[in-house]
Amino acid sequence: MLPFGLLVRIEDRADGLQGLVPAAESTGGAVRVGDGLTVRILEVDLARQRFVLSCR
Repeated sequence: MLPFGLLVRIEDRADGLQGLVPAAESTGGAVRVGDGLTVRILEVDLARQRFVLSCR
């Protein structure tokens, strides 16, 4: 959890892909480290190896 959003591991492995759910796209509810979330991929940036996700 970060001030600007949630960092989410997409694959359940130590070296799994990670994406960011911006604070504006988060559920607004109490989320704890280790909780499962259903997310939607909004943007993929392969050059920077980043995913932007949404919980909505």
